[in-house]
Amino acid sequence: DLGLLAASCKEFTKAVQLMLSKIEGMIINSPETRKISSQNSFTRTSQQEHNSQLFMLLMQFKEALEKIPQQVWKSVEEMNDNLSGMSNTSTPSTVLANMGQQSESVVGEVKKSVQTAVEIIDDLAERQITDAIVALLAGYIQSIILGLHKEGVSNYSSKGSTAAGDIAVDCSMAVQTLSKQVPVMLKSHLISSLPKSKIVDTAVEEVCLRMMHSYVTVASLCRPMSEALRLRTAKDMSSLEMLISGLISMPNTHLCPVSQEFKSYRRLLFIESEQKNSLQFSASVPPSKTQLLQLPYLSQLRPSVLLGYLVSCAPSQLPSPYDVENRTLASYVQDLTEVNTTMIQKDSDDRNGSSNRIFYSVRSLYFHSSSSYGNNNMSISSSWSKIDGESKCWSAIQQCEDIFFQRIAVAEGAQKQHMREWYEAILEIGSHFFGEM
Repeated sequence: DLGLLAASCKEFTKAVQLMLSKIEGMIINSPETRKISSQNSFTRTSQQEHNSQLFMLLMQFKEALEKIPQQVWKSVEEMNDNLSGMSNTSTPSTVLANMGQQSESVVGEVKKSVQTAVEIIDDLAERQITDAIVALLAGYIQSIILGLHKEGVSNYSSKGSTAAGDIAVDCSMAVQTLSKQVPVMLKSHLISSLPKSKIVDTAVEEVCLRMMHSYVTVASLCRPMSEALRLRTAKDMSSLEMLISGLISMPNTHLCPVSQEFKSYRRLLFIESEQKNSLQFSASVPPSKTQLLQLPYLSQLRPSVLLGYLVSCAPSQLPSPYDVENRTLASYVQDLTEVNTTMIQKDSDDRNGSSNRIFYSVRSLYFHSSSSYGNNNMSISSSWSKIDGESKCWSAIQQCEDIFFQRIAVAEGAQKQHMREWYEAILEIGSHFFGEM
């Protein structure tokens, strides 16, 4: 009965929403769901297991719904075949043609209703279950990466020097720990515990992106930025790329801002060897804004990363941005990497052409101007200021500059001039990104 089927489509979505509201009420959000430990090989708690079972139920429900259009179309075809086989005297051709058109219209409505229901299910599964898992895993990973500051490069024994005099260092203990634990963690909480789906693949990718994002954020704050530290950071980044490539297909650098920044930061570390004009900066040489803004990859770095790196290269009299306002390194990094309150439109590459859904992602913490950083300053400063973490970074940097300025006032001779040059360089570069705040 095509009429009954058309009427049912109008109530279909309401029925699905009612059922999903009951499932949503069963999802647990408690301290137990936010526990994770390497001591038990990242075994899930009973509450986490409960939520995993609900995710499996949602995916089974989704799979059953996706079969409905094909089943309906098969029944409609059988009905049309039966009508076509009837005598032309009892069923005129015009009636058959009209019924065929009506059948296609009703099946189209069924597909639309099912697609809407599927999107609601995916949204619930992501928003209430996998987003929470991603946040849990990313938070643990970030706590390991923060250990970079406790280690210090001095803890690394040199393996000798090359003919060119380069120092050979090992990966940091933080990255060595991640290389061992991240695959186990992902397997326990996502890959093996949840049914294979695009939602799970997206969650695994998001964890990897947040790991890259957190590493660059923390590494840019390590100081002093010595040659040994640069080499250790480069080795860490290569190890992380190898780790991630074994878990997911590396994100397309041209499309993913996190991957772009990761690669660009490595270039920034060795800017002296890359630039023919010997553009360089260290504790003895402040950067030139004009030359710095000409770097083709500078637009791929967040201002917080660039400014953090410059502070790490600057004289020790300039405080680090996490040393002001009674901050800690962990709270400062959390401000720069927080994504819970920021949303972007998730790109959909679904072969079925499903519409885009809102998805919490670290990608939302990036802005890219279509023009060079040397132009359109108003647009750049306005856009970066709208990203909460970046705005907080600039506020902290300005406070560091104020303290630095006071120390410049009591410095003497050449040291005073040198400190003044650094003060002006960082202030000028920061103002380029944020304007006058």
